[in-house]
Amino acid sequence: FQNENEHSTFGVALKGKEPISEKDIPNKNLKELEKLLNISIQTFLCVPVISKADESLIALVCVANKTDGSRFCPDDVHIIKHCFKYTATVLTSTLAYQNERKLKDQTKALLQVARNLFTHLDDLTKLLREIMQEARNLTQAERCSVFLIDTETEELVAKVFDGITTDNNEPQSEIRFPRSHGIAGHVATKGELLNIRDAYSHPLFYRVIDENTGFRTRNILCFPIQDEKGCVIGVAQLCNKKTGPCFTAFDEAIASAFAVYCCISISHCVMYQKLDVSQRRNQLANELMIFHMQ
Repeated sequence: FQNENEHSTFGVALKGKEPISEKDIPNKNLKELEKLLNISIQTFLCVPVISKADESLIALVCVANKTDGSRFCPDDVHIIKHCFKYTATVLTSTLAYQNERKLKDQTKALLQVARNLFTHLDDLTKLLREIMQEARNLTQAERCSVFLIDTETEELVAKVFDGITTDNNEPQSEIRFPRSHGIAGHVATKGELLNIRDAYSHPLFYRVIDENTGFRTRNILCFPIQDEKGCVIGVAQLCNKKTGPCFTAFDEAIASAFAVYCCISISHCVMYQKLDVSQRRNQLANELMIFHMQ
């Protein structure tokens, strides 16, 4: 779980580097904490752990509900700080090791993704399905949509769908909408990743699709697929993080790296299809020429 908003419960503690209790937490944030911890919070204490070496913040220690029912006091803060005084170095080393391991796993996963994507360069539909599946797996998302830009009409086009059907429960054939429309349109226009914690509170969210399909979008991670010149050729939109309340900074990083492979594979697939069509036309022209020469 990651929460980087400076106005959130953990954000306040991160910014101020001072202990906070339940009295310092707004009711809305307190309810979010109860949902996260799956308990009813009566008393709460959050203590920052500071590195002696460079005064940087290593971690936040959170404790809730004293067994005797009393409130947390300055002595509790002192005890927590004293406990971590001797374990902070070990904690820092462990976190560094975990980050290295996560980076290694990410690199390994992306290499496997590259292998999978480049086996479908002869079929754009299969390639887009593979992209959607790999994007879901990498970020633990419920759904993924991929929109490609039609440069002739300046529209975003989706021809492969993840769980979306028509009113007759038949698979959608194609969806088109203006390049500037909605969250995907904003990302396509700006060329910047967008991580939305609460979809329904975002002014660009188009809730009609949820109403038509019965699907409930909670959070969104939408990222551009750009070529080597920085031009956006498409957009991928992930919905509903399955293992947390929202998509994290790690998801943003892996999505940005994944987008590079998406661009390379899509560009080569489109080029392959154009070459295939050109070869077929040449073959047909040669056959017609031979026929007329007979």
